[in-house]
Amino acid sequence: MGDILRMLSRNDEAMEKLQDAKAMYEAIGNRYGAAHCTWSMGDILRMFDRNDEAMATFEDAKSTYEAIGSRTGAAECSASMGDILILLNRLGEAQEHLENAKATFEAIGTREGSARATRSMGNLLRLLNHHDQAMETLEEARATFEAIGSRSGAARCFRYLAMVCIDQGRNSEAESMVERAATLYLEIKRPDEADSCRALLKELRPAGGPPKTEVRRPSVASSTTVAEARREGAVWRACMYEDDERLGQ
Repeated sequence: MGDILRMLSRNDEAMEKLQDAKAMYEAIGNRYGAAHCTWSMGDILRMFDRNDEAMATFEDAKSTYEAIGSRTGAAECSASMGDILILLNRLGEAQEHLENAKATFEAIGTREGSARATRSMGNLLRLLNHHDQAMETLEEARATFEAIGSRSGAARCFRYLAMVCIDQGRNSEAESMVERAATLYLEIKRPDEADSCRALLKELRPAGGPPKTEVRRPSVASSTTVAEARREGAVWRACMYEDDERLGQ
């Protein structure tokens, strides 16, 4: 119930249900169930931009997963922590967590988890201005998402690829990437995400004119959280920061 409410963005209710469920799992000695509840609570805290609390919660869940031998659970925690550390601009730590997560996912054959970690690493490389590596890494993630039939995962890769192109002033290529993302979102009936792509297109293309070609970062590049981005009116950037689990990716 807590996970369902979380995916419906009813986060206060979800947190309460998850706390109750965790207590029940602990009472009957089900450590795996308790760890899953802890991970889900960390996910909610991340959506509220309560990143320090989220990090501590993911650490707690990761310790339990490791103690009971759940490599998948521990890798999910590492990946989530890596994403938070990117937002906190602690990029060296983020890279370590994401590399560990990817290695574990690959070792146990979880292609979707590996693709998500790879995508986050591509975004990290972009922030480090390693643009060629970022493009290569994001293309790798996109190819995996497409191979496993995850159109939402591929769409998110296209949005990150667009941001790499924007950073390099390759706005015509960025526009193509954004259009491909929007098409995928419409195919899977996610109009809000398609609208966020259209918002980015407005940044790139003057009304009635051709795409801009000069180096131009989006005007709201300073926003680093979902809340900040939405306050600044940057719908497309807010969606980039949204949690993958909430978006079904």
